[in-house]
Amino acid sequence: MSKIYFFTKESSIETDQLAELAFGQQPDVGNVEKYNLDNNFSVSEDAPAYAVTKSLVLAIPSNTNSSLLNIALLPMNTYVSGFPVKMFIYRGIKKSSLIDNVGNILESDGSWASSNILKVIKEVQDKLNSKNGTNLIAKSDCLGLNFSELPDTTFIEKIFFDDTDTFHPLIVEGGCQIGKFAGGSTLAGVEVILDMIGYEPTFKLLKASNHTLEIDKPVIDSNATEADRLKLKFNNRFQKEEILSYLDITAFYGAAKNQGLRIKGADNGDNFLQKFHNKNTVYIDIRDDWGFSYNHFFKFKDELNVGFYSADSAIKNPVYSGMNYYTSWPILKITDQVYNNSKKWFCIKIPIGIGSPENANFLSSYVGKISTEIDTTQKKHFIIADGNGSNSIMLEESEAIKLKNWKYDDNKLGSNYFLLKKSTKGNSNNNEYQNLPSIWDNLFSLKMNNIFGFNDLIDGDFRVYTYSSINSPVVIDSKRGEAYLPTSGIAIDKNHVTFFSYKDEVVYKEITSKADIPVALIGKGKFNLKFDTADYDYENTTDPHIGFLNQIVKTSKIGNFELNKFSVTDSESNDTVRFLSYSRSGDYSENDIIFETLETITFTHEEYNALKAYQQNLNNEFPNHPAYIKCKEYNFTEYSKFVVEEYTLTLGMPLLVENEDTSLLYVDISDSIDDITYNNFPISFTSAAVD
Repeated sequence: MSKIYFFTKESSIETDQLAELAFGQQPDVGNVEKYNLDNNFSVSEDAPAYAVTKSLVLAIPSNTNSSLLNIALLPMNTYVSGFPVKMFIYRGIKKSSLIDNVGNILESDGSWASSNILKVIKEVQDKLNSKNGTNLIAKSDCLGLNFSELPDTTFIEKIFFDDTDTFHPLIVEGGCQIGKFAGGSTLAGVEVILDMIGYEPTFKLLKASNHTLEIDKPVIDSNATEADRLKLKFNNRFQKEEILSYLDITAFYGAAKNQGLRIKGADNGDNFLQKFHNKNTVYIDIRDDWGFSYNHFFKFKDELNVGFYSADSAIKNPVYSGMNYYTSWPILKITDQVYNNSKKWFCIKIPIGIGSPENANFLSSYVGKISTEIDTTQKKHFIIADGNGSNSIMLEESEAIKLKNWKYDDNKLGSNYFLLKKSTKGNSNNNEYQNLPSIWDNLFSLKMNNIFGFNDLIDGDFRVYTYSSINSPVVIDSKRGEAYLPTSGIAIDKNHVTFFSYKDEVVYKEITSKADIPVALIGKGKFNLKFDTADYDYENTTDPHIGFLNQIVKTSKIGNFELNKFSVTDSESNDTVRFLSYSRSGDYSENDIIFETLETITFTHEEYNALKAYQQNLNNEFPNHPAYIKCKEYNFTEYSKFVVEEYTLTLGMPLLVENEDTSLLYVDISDSIDDITYNNFPISFTSAAVD
């Protein structure tokens, strides 16, 4: 696990953080609800700014003060203290601490920490000068300031991950001083951005002086039907889900401490958060299959039962009380809670739907380990309900989940963040197709973003963007007897768009064995590797779907596979099927078992654009909510040596549903009521499975 550092010198924070500068809910203004998505602090002049973890660096001037820089740090690791952190943004860095008035990078002096970015830049420039026989001084372009005039809509990660341009982001170690906050009357800001589909950060965010989400309150007519009321509430809840792509740095540090990690640079013991407004706030963030809050679709009750132990030693079990998870925003906050005895944990019971195997409820913890009242073993994954009841919605709850939380000397709970994912494997809409691969059951969101765009694609280009497993439903692999959370992604090449997924972390195995080590099969980026499309052409085939599929096996992580043409003739019918597939050569590698879980769905650019248009035009009742790729019809022809499978596509769209057992209305991801076509024909796919 990566080392974690305090973002500044602890003593540089001069005063207690005010509520209006802290992450979290702010007072309403008229009909507008407000939520701060960053933290701001009053710090001393020239307070040092330290990298939280090993990261890539990009600096852009603030849009409100050209003498200030905002710096984005992109962590080298996918998970930081268990969180799927996309990046950190520091605001209020004094530009003159890094760059002189003609754009030259300064040299560090005694006022800087021994590990600092100016020293890193000088070392890099000295090596370049030695190699090229020059005597140049590093310019501000090495920090990325040459990108300052790009449109606000530019994705920040596009700059970091473009391997085809001349910008090579600096790498700084955790704890490296990356600048000096202006301080004094200028606030120092820190924002933590998490990985969430549809909320990829842009230059607009990086240039901003602060970040507050504002949402209009829904206006519900007293004569509105229950259906209309639910639509309004659902859209409002969806808008508020944006807060889940950001993290309070107070709780980030508290969660690291709760996992037994030392926060380097925090010298004040357990009181290192004493000046943070949310030092006594514990967040419980429970996600559903798609990374939304657990009751995003109104299928369960909004209330969690939370249990703390009594001061009365005669009462052995936790005393539970109901807490509304959705009081204002889609996350549960427990503030200023005091432990009543020496125990350092409390319990929650999560609303679930019971039914097996259609609704096996898996619970995964991203930030530290958890246990239950039944299984006290500390681990990351549990099956919290696997009953044999019906598959209908039931307002039931799981067994008690035990959450360990650190405390201060006064027995108050220290700030913390429990990031949990409740995965419910169900396929109620397509029971006849329940054995289809999981990629055909609403796994791929059309909000998955190709941040690199479609411009100027040539042969050999491929552009890849991936998402952490917090965004995707659990995959059941019956052949291997396991359930796992996948990494998912989108890749484009000259002719095609490919959605793909592969195993990230196993949540359940039928046979007790050592879990596979998570492997990033391919990273985010913009690449070019030449290949000859003619090597994969069959007669009457043009532009075969092989750009990304060919390139992924050219990476260093997947050296044992190659894409080949196959031709199989059935001995009985004499029918021949021709297809492309991967074949393995060489010795077995530990990465092979991960690559064997790779699943893909590939579209032409035109088909993909048609799907995006459908999402925009068909979703009038629930604007901006993602639609998902889904199988509408499945057919297969079985031969003696192979099976030819045919899939017809639809889109999974949010639709109101009335539960037959309870008469309750809820929202579900259901088949689009319109046919999904391109050029007036259904979008369909064919694949071959060889015995």
